[in-house]
Amino acid sequence: MSKFDVLRRAALALPDVGEALHRGGPAFRCRGKTFALWWTEGQRTIMKLDREHQTFLFEVRPEIFAPCTVGVGVWSYVDLDALGDDEIVELTLEAWRTVAPRRLTGLAPA
Repeated sequence: MSKFDVLRRAALALPDVGEALHRGGPAFRCRGKTFALWWTEGQRTIMKLDREHQTFLFEVRPEIFAPCTVGVGVWSYVDLDALGDDEIVELTLEAWRTVAPRRLTGLAPA
């Protein structure tokens, strides 16, 4: 199984998540809000992580996490191949929580 498939499986297991195409690649959304995607042009995974956590990751793990400007905000380029499956699942849950309504976040698997 590819590392992106680990992300896909984790994302689709979360409440109200669907998969759609974004510029030719898969994107995962909760109620219309994207939280993770495969950017085909750059051959990269992009995730919307908690702002403070991603800033920390940019500093301590720059070989895996890099800033990605999205609109007026910053998301994270993530090298999934450098991560273990458990960490990919944790990051997917974190990304989902950045867009999911507060009442849904309590329904997510621990």
